[in-house]
Amino acid sequence: MKKLLVLFTLLLALSLPVLAQEPVPPADQPWSHAAQEIMFAGTFTRDAATNHLDGRFAAYWATYVTDQTEIGAAMGYQGDASGVSGESAGLFYRYNFPRLKKGNFFMGGTAAAYTGDLRTLANASAMLEGGYRLYIGKHAAAFASVQQTQAFGSVSPEGDLLNQTSLMFGFSTGFTPATPIQ
Repeated sequence: MKKLLVLFTLLLALSLPVLAQEPVPPADQPWSHAAQEIMFAGTFTRDAATNHLDGRFAAYWATYVTDQTEIGAAMGYQGDASGVSGESAGLFYRYNFPRLKKGNFFMGGTAAAYTGDLRTLANASAMLEGGYRLYIGKHAAAFASVQQTQAFGSVSPEGDLLNQTSLMFGFSTGFTPATPIQ
């Protein structure tokens, strides 16, 4: 659990300068997505049955393939106070509904494989999500989503513990890759 908090704090600290550089757009200049986007999100829940604090943290890199569709890679860390922890890595997809005045709704999903202690519980997972993105800068946004995760290839009865519904909060910032030197 300490690793999760250290990792989350480190990534948040590293991303703050990027967010600080994003000025709030003037009223006549609406939010727009950049060519690529990086997102950080996390959640903490208290397991009522075991009275343990569980935590999940995820980082996403995405590229827009259409004006409303993002695809990319997802990496995550999950741990709890009992010492069970592990990482996940996989593919990410998100569909962004048309823009509203201050944000937009979205839906998407992730397919990921597990490592670490999580690998002893299940081989992989699929996650579906739906949420809302609130624009906070020209290419920056805060978001909240409800996620439903389903584990596959359970190798022990505890693999069902990875099946969960959670509320995840995060932020994202867009960037345009530099032009390669020719």
